[in-house]
Amino acid sequence: MAVRHGREADLAKLLPLAAVEPDGLLLTTDGRYVRAIECETVPNPVSAGEDTLQRITNGWGALCAQIPDRQGLCFIVQSDPLPVEEALAGDRRKVDVAIDDDHRHGRDQLATTRRRLLAAQAETVHAAAAAMAAPTVRYFVIVPWTPELPPREQLAALRPAAGGVRRTNWPAHQRAARESLRYADALLGALNRIGVHGRLIGPVEHLAYLWERLHPGADSLPDFQRFDQAARILCADTPDQARDTRGELLDLLTADAGWSVRENAGAVMRHRDGTVEEVLHLGTQPAATSPWWLAYLLETPLPSTLAVHITVDDRARARHRERRRWKRLRTALDYKQRRGHLIGTDEQEGLEEAQELDAELSSSTQAALYNVSIAFAARHPDGETETLDEILTALAREFAGLTDARILRGRWLNVDAYISTLPIGVDRLRAQRRYAHRNIGHCVPLASAASGFSTGLLLGWSDPQRLLVRVNPFDTLLQTHVTLVSGPSGGGKTVATNALLARAISQGMRGFIVDRSSTASEDRSARGQGHYEPLIDLVPGARKIYLGTGTGAVICPWDAPNPANVPSEKIEFLKALHALLIGERHGEERELNALDEALIARGIDAVYERCAKTGERPRETLLAQEMTRLADGENDTHVDPMIASAYRSLVARLHPYIEGGASTHLTDRQTTVAADVPLVLFDIAGTPERLIGAVVLTIVDHIDREVQRTRARRVSGTLDDRGTFAGSCFCVVEEGWKLTATKAAGAWLNEYARRSRHYALWLIFVTQHLKDLATEQGQALLESAQLRILFRNTRKDLTGARDALGLTDTDIDTVIDLETHKGLYSSCYLISPRGRGKVRIALGNLEYWICSNDPERDQPRRRAALEQTDGNPWAALQLLCSPEWHQAHDTGREAA
Repeated sequence: MAVRHGREADLAKLLPLAAVEPDGLLLTTDGRYVRAIECETVPNPVSAGEDTLQRITNGWGALCAQIPDRQGLCFIVQSDPLPVEEALAGDRRKVDVAIDDDHRHGRDQLATTRRRLLAAQAETVHAAAAAMAAPTVRYFVIVPWTPELPPREQLAALRPAAGGVRRTNWPAHQRAARESLRYADALLGALNRIGVHGRLIGPVEHLAYLWERLHPGADSLPDFQRFDQAARILCADTPDQARDTRGELLDLLTADAGWSVRENAGAVMRHRDGTVEEVLHLGTQPAATSPWWLAYLLETPLPSTLAVHITVDDRARARHRERRRWKRLRTALDYKQRRGHLIGTDEQEGLEEAQELDAELSSSTQAALYNVSIAFAARHPDGETETLDEILTALAREFAGLTDARILRGRWLNVDAYISTLPIGVDRLRAQRRYAHRNIGHCVPLASAASGFSTGLLLGWSDPQRLLVRVNPFDTLLQTHVTLVSGPSGGGKTVATNALLARAISQGMRGFIVDRSSTASEDRSARGQGHYEPLIDLVPGARKIYLGTGTGAVICPWDAPNPANVPSEKIEFLKALHALLIGERHGEERELNALDEALIARGIDAVYERCAKTGERPRETLLAQEMTRLADGENDTHVDPMIASAYRSLVARLHPYIEGGASTHLTDRQTTVAADVPLVLFDIAGTPERLIGAVVLTIVDHIDREVQRTRARRVSGTLDDRGTFAGSCFCVVEEGWKLTATKAAGAWLNEYARRSRHYALWLIFVTQHLKDLATEQGQALLESAQLRILFRNTRKDLTGARDALGLTDTDIDTVIDLETHKGLYSSCYLISPRGRGKVRIALGNLEYWICSNDPERDQPRRRAALEQTDGNPWAALQLLCSPEWHQAHDTGREAA
């Protein structure tokens, strides 16, 4: 029920809804044909550069230019609290599939770990959603169509309809329905051209959204089957049948719904379910507009609805009216000027505005003057009127300060204003202000701060707007599966990378990590934890492998499944490896000259030919032997002295890497690293600086073999794993920039990055400084990275990678101003084909202690927790999440 000025009125009588048809067409009591478009993606003007921003604004203006004369559009933005369990439902399904697969293979401990990692992610989302009042936002374009009537019928429509029911004939109804659909299709095309992916919604979805607005605090869902049954082709022959059809529909929508207007306040509605709601509307025009100005209203932490009604009058009449107005003002000012009268600034500005408006309307037949009505409804689900009033008072004050536009609280106008916010395209309030075509694009509220993907791994929350942001490394829009994570030490890039990896592991992805962040103990007998060890220790079956030293594990770069059939990529890899090992230094790069490269390639071919015949294991010692043989001449053939000398020079340079040499573990020993491990950490911290590039390249080649083998089994159907990421792997490479130190290694790496799409490999490069990739091959690697996660950096470093990363001035300014508060949250800037924007990464207790391993703050506490739990990482994690334990730990340190 509704109370208006002391009189009760039935809510059903106030709702101007007449019927709904099976294709989603709604008919209102005033003869409008209404369809609804739901927008699944909308542009992000917050982080757009000037060119992109202008393109977005022009697109919105072109959308409004599609409105025919005497027609209109309604844009609705619905903001509700994030349903956390619903948001995590997809993640839970993927984890459940991975867990079932683990149980099928007897990996019960790994299944338990995946469940715990999911619980840690859920804790993060619950905590952040509560702390930030995270919303979920939906966007709708309501398309009302008013049929054009002949003058006689227009006059007849002014009279009250007989029996309170409007009449039309069947051909006119069908013609109007077709015109409505044609209008909606044209708008869909205009939306797609500006990057808004929309779809016409059916009757069940449309009625369900209307029911949701009428029952904001409902605990249960309606009967959707009855909504489907209520959608019938309009075929009433008598007023009674029409009234029965409308009554059945309204009973279905308004059962248990209703509200009252408080007589003493006149502005607050109290729904029957206890929710209080108030509708505000724009009372004056803003001093200036921007593509984001209406989004300030949605920053309120309450559930809310923003409705913008845009209508167009007769364009020809508007042009003639404004031309006459301009001439009238010009004549009046000319008259004053001829007589020497003083002309005020207001008069002069009015003439200039009229002249500009006349020129705009005359420039195009699509230009128009738009009547815009803006209403904003906010709800408090707990019925706290004072809290609602406090929030809206502050909102109105802040919005006026930002835009100079006055917001009216809607005193005694709530009933009409409320109807104007419903998704039926009716603006009963009609609190209209007039806008020119140059400003109308800013009145379209199809704007979001989101920059991620609709599905994928959770990354964080958009800033502003606090929307859930995900990244999907295997999205169809990505040309490569390469991700760049960059930022100086302490910015939060390692924590963010660990969080993404933990979430990928929980959903069944396998992976490899190449890192050098661990430190040696005082007596150098062991190594302390690096960035990724806390995560590695939690995953059953994961291995930490120390490479690059004579006492560590070994990967032989010569390994090949079939020496008789070695792919060309393997030959190119070995050439690139030897460029790093024995190439001549040219500045910061190492490379082989053309002759040396040709001779190395000939020696590599000879090694594999020999091993195919003899069954020997390919290795560096055989390369030296074969090149010595080639220098001496095959079958006593003569060898050019210069070629022979070049061969012997190469053999001499190979000495440290053959059997008995100081670095024989890099190229000659047999591989000791096992395959089919769910997670492998390659620790290269002990590797000499000069050899890091070669060691990383060898590791990546080893990973490539494992990935190709897994992918081949996946394609052939022999892979026994199941789930979303079955057959997919990730590879994290720290210090990957060192591979670009030579052209050969960099070229091989870039080719490998381009092939990552075919292998379902998520390649993640982590680097502190973009300037480290300033080489030709490094710039190519930056360009191939389709996902870029940038943390706070300097302008100089960002400017050097501006062209390669496609950064705008807005991007650079935003990255420079990113904030990170250790122990609380970090901020990053996400760039992807789906958009770009600022993301806040805030972790719950569990995920924080899984992902963070700060040497000063975290590692001492982690060591203490591990000592108390006899090295049990999950038990230690439980202690680290306890405030009481931290208090006791701090007290013990102070006493000591």
